[in-house]
Amino acid sequence: MKKLAAVMVCVLVLAWASLASAQTYGALDDTTTMGPYLGIGGLMMSGDNGAGDTDSAFLPTVNIAGITDYVAWQAFYGMGSDTTVFGGSADYILASNFDECFTCPELGKWWFGAGVTAMNVDQLYFDDNNATAAISETLFGGNLGFGYIWDRWAFNLYGHVLTDSQFGVQASLMYDLK
Repeated sequence: MKKLAAVMVCVLVLAWASLASAQTYGALDDTTTMGPYLGIGGLMMSGDNGAGDTDSAFLPTVNIAGITDYVAWQAFYGMGSDTTVFGGSADYILASNFDECFTCPELGKWWFGAGVTAMNVDQLYFDDNNATAAISETLFGGNLGFGYIWDRWAFNLYGHVLTDSQFGVQASLMYDLK
């Protein structure tokens, strides 16, 4: 968990630095950068609970995210009664209206992308009645992401397909910190 936390902190620092650099030099080449955004959301996980059964869990999350012309990234922390999850994702933007709508932010901007996800879960699917029904490990996989930005607000929706037969759907509502 400490190693994953250290890696995630490094990724956040690099993402923040690249975002700051892109904002500083963005006027020179019309680079689109948005964020960083901070917000709340939820993560619904479903999959093998470690005891051979299928289970599901909902976790409220706190998210930080950013967007450039080609990459959307996020980091999140989720917590439940006995469960915690810490992770992040980076998506290559496959389609967007950034170029078409560069001067019209009031109409809203959207993006669609695909990328990778890593998350560390602790006591996911914990059940007081079945002590073996919980997983605590680092999960990796792919995701599809969609985002819509209007004014200073952003809504992101992700579908994660992860190792060990885990599937997650995540949504977040965030506000631009700039």
